[in-house]
Amino acid sequence: MSSYADTQQPLGLGSIVGDAFSIFFHRFGLMFVLSIIPALIVFVVALLVPVKAAPQTPGDLMALAEPFLVVWITQLFASSLCNSLIVLAAFDTKIGRPGRLGVYIKWALANLVTVILMSLAVFIVMAVPIIVVGGLIFAIAASGGPPGILFFILGVGAVVYMIYFWSAFTPVVPAIVIEGAGFGAMGRAWGLTRGYRWRIVGVMLVLFIVVALIGSVGSLVGGLFAAIGGEWLSALVSLAINAVAGGILAVGLAMIYARLRAIKEGLDVQSLADVFQ
Repeated sequence: MSSYADTQQPLGLGSIVGDAFSIFFHRFGLMFVLSIIPALIVFVVALLVPVKAAPQTPGDLMALAEPFLVVWITQLFASSLCNSLIVLAAFDTKIGRPGRLGVYIKWALANLVTVILMSLAVFIVMAVPIIVVGGLIFAIAASGGPPGILFFILGVGAVVYMIYFWSAFTPVVPAIVIEGAGFGAMGRAWGLTRGYRWRIVGVMLVLFIVVALIGSVGSLVGGLFAAIGGEWLSALVSLAINAVAGGILAVGLAMIYARLRAIKEGLDVQSLADVFQ
């Protein structure tokens, strides 16, 4: 259990953001490959799965949903594997150990089912209340109930809830692949983030802003290629930029986890990385 003294130690926004970028670009080749493979998998699957025509019956509606479901399942599988691989590579990079792709793949595959199920569980915890609130707002609007201010309050409450619980469960993947928390990863993440959740939101917000700036530059470049007729090249540029953004964010989550373990348990990155030698 964390003590009051724990929460008086700074999370270290600057060092975490700096580590996220320095670690990713220090081994850019490895990190980029680990980041872009899932994006390519989803891209290829999306091309192979045919898009149905506009639905005319409930049966047609289900048929229309099938391609999106296939792509979503593929994305969940690919992103779970990608995040696990990047977390492992980030710890090795941080301590200066050579890249070990075979070790990362073996370790990530051993925990893949757990990572997928726990990611789904986090999604459900975050999404179900939002869906309920959305349904409530729709029901109130349909019945001609109280106007805008209630909708605003419910909407703000839903957003705050989602952000808070998202920050609470940010270390779920590192907890699984680094310390083997298994199906207790959500509880483990909840305990580690106690007292630091809004600070985690601040760190991730900074990362999102910087990554968004990188993405905007990539979009401009992609737009230039599209304007001169290079649609495929434009698509590849977009994939590459998204891969870099996702990889940096995954490294950032790994460093948040490492910092929380240091604050609450006195473990350094070397001790954490030694688990998967």
